[in-house]
Amino acid sequence: MAGGESLLRKDLFSFLEKIYKYNKYYLLSILTNGSLITEENASKLKSLGVGVVQVSLEGLEKNNDAIRGKNAFRKTIRAIEILARFKIKVVVCMTLNKQNIFDVSSLIHLCEELGVFQLGFRRLVPIGEGKQLIKLMLQPEELKDFYLYIENKQRQLIRKTSSLRLVGGCDESILSPEVSRPLINCGVTEGRILTILPNGDVTACRRLPIKIGNVLEKELLDIYYTSNKLKQLMNLNNASRICKECLYFEACLSGAKCVSYAYFNKISVPDPQCLRLFKKLPDPGLFKKEKDKINRKYRFHFTLMPWLFKWAVKIHQGGSRENMKNYF
Repeated sequence: MAGGESLLRKDLFSFLEKIYKYNKYYLLSILTNGSLITEENASKLKSLGVGVVQVSLEGLEKNNDAIRGKNAFRKTIRAIEILARFKIKVVVCMTLNKQNIFDVSSLIHLCEELGVFQLGFRRLVPIGEGKQLIKLMLQPEELKDFYLYIENKQRQLIRKTSSLRLVGGCDESILSPEVSRPLINCGVTEGRILTILPNGDVTACRRLPIKIGNVLEKELLDIYYTSNKLKQLMNLNNASRICKECLYFEACLSGAKCVSYAYFNKISVPDPQCLRLFKKLPDPGLFKKEKDKINRKYRFHFTLMPWLFKWAVKIHQGGSRENMKNYF
């Protein structure tokens, strides 16, 4: 359950009471900014089967409050402490950018101290207010180095028996096979997620504003199984030719549709942070005048000499890990 802010709804708890009898079929989680969490409503959330609450921290206090508003950091920390007392698992989500990446090491330590269950890292989707932050998106190489750092950091946490887990999301599949652990593919491509908006509109992802139906006009299951728009989004044949001719397409599935759509304003285009295609973030207008036409300089890498590309990737897999020292 996501927002807006769920706890602003006066009927939230009556809604939770109605669905509580079905809780053996699902894990109920709530996304909140944490500002309205109190001892009283935390107790109610626990009693009504809410097992996980996700809050967001965009780094330490300075970086977080620059994005989320004055005193937002302290309110979120207080919410985490209250939820922990009621034994509700807390997931902290951080959206990466060029500024808050410097806070990651300290944020990991803070989450350990607070007893956070998971600290998740998501890529910036430049849509809505996030469009103003497009210049803060990590370069493809920076993104790879970050995930290699997180992979190594997680191994360190496991070795010292820390309960904190560092996780990514369904926007990280472009890192395959650079990152050795299994990665999650885009939830839109795999049809795992549906989002219902306050007006009843349904989208395939809360970060991809493409309407696939409306629950006030059609049953949700009918939308899932009959929406032509959803079928188009899930159909891998509609992926960019550039991606389909890549050696790693079956692992990556063209990356995160939310990021591609927000960045290029087109759906069947490559992921702008794909390090195999782009050395740096491309011009957002790259595919504006061409209907998914492959630029020759990219096609060379993916079709003309695939064996050379595969060899180059192996050499490249070590990455510039030394660069992470500049961040942490």
